[in-house]
Amino acid sequence: MKIPELLAPAGSMEHLKIAINAGASSVYLSGKNYGARKFAQNFTLDEIHEAVKLAHLHNVRVYVTVNTLIKESELESVLNYLNKLYAIGVDAVLVQDLGLIELINRHLPKLKIHASTQLTCENQRKLDYLESKNVKRVVLPREMRKEEIENLKTNMELEIFAHGALCYSYSGQCLMSSFKGGRSGNRGTCAQPCRQKYRLNNKEDYYLSPRDLCLYDELKEISEMNIRCIKIEGRMRSKQYLAIVISEYRKALNKLKSNKTSKTENLKLVFNRGFTKGQFKSTYERSIRPGHLGLKIGKVIETKKSQIAIKLNDDLKTIPDKGDGLLFIKKDNDYGMEISQNPIVTTLNHFNKNKIKQVKDLTRKNKVL
Repeated sequence: MKIPELLAPAGSMEHLKIAINAGASSVYLSGKNYGARKFAQNFTLDEIHEAVKLAHLHNVRVYVTVNTLIKESELESVLNYLNKLYAIGVDAVLVQDLGLIELINRHLPKLKIHASTQLTCENQRKLDYLESKNVKRVVLPREMRKEEIENLKTNMELEIFAHGALCYSYSGQCLMSSFKGGRSGNRGTCAQPCRQKYRLNNKEDYYLSPRDLCLYDELKEISEMNIRCIKIEGRMRSKQYLAIVISEYRKALNKLKSNKTSKTENLKLVFNRGFTKGQFKSTYERSIRPGHLGLKIGKVIETKKSQIAIKLNDDLKTIPDKGDGLLFIKKDNDYGMEISQNPIVTTLNHFNKNKIKQVKDLTRKNKVL
């Protein structure tokens, strides 16, 4: 078993500091140009210099994304930029453009190259080609199954996405945003039209919005594979999201060193569209949604005027309280509300006998809210 590197997103200097404090082994960030997340806050060259100094002080590596397709008119500018990144001492650059890989090998042979997931390197032939071009690591596309990854043979390091948003199309191959609004995902300006509503057979719904990837429960299997690094998506996520997700994955990875597994509800409490293992385990989820799904707490068993009774899941540790939001899902309809009064937690037995009595021991089973 080999514990993989935990790679965290950093959309700003504040996010970088949070990622370091939460336990990231490395961070990936972008300058103001040439990154696949142009609408994140991103970093100036001076800020990248400061970020590298701070990260290296904590033994954290810094990878800079230069993972858009480069136009002929941009070549001189991007080479000048790469020279400055090399002088700053970044640990690697993530690249999509094959021509740029050639230029880096010619002009900056000591600058480490990581092949971006935008390159869609999903088979052995592509892997062999990139290895011949001095690429040190490949970020595999999210569309690969576990068995396909295990069959790959290479001297390069392999990296996979473990948590975050999924692309409706293939990594690096989606032209929908370009077609619909002139904003190319391969130029860092994806407008995410897959998250919008569309009409089909006179019914409007979020037909293209996939769930979020979560391989938290697969970390033990991943640590036994040929995976060098797991990556968390989210350079445009909130600071709270970043702190919780990185810290939960760090705790889980640390427990693996002692051959222990972890469980957590915290990942469901921060923004998520519902979780899936994606193609990694070839699971297919029918339910898709554009917004936050939250933590499933139980099932409604009775409604009465302004009161609702919910049979709570037995393994639930987070009990809803006044001010929390509830989402009720019934077939194709969602209903939301805020808990306006202090809720009463009782037992199913007391509820059935119409003797509502507050439960003090919240670890008991058969609880009703």
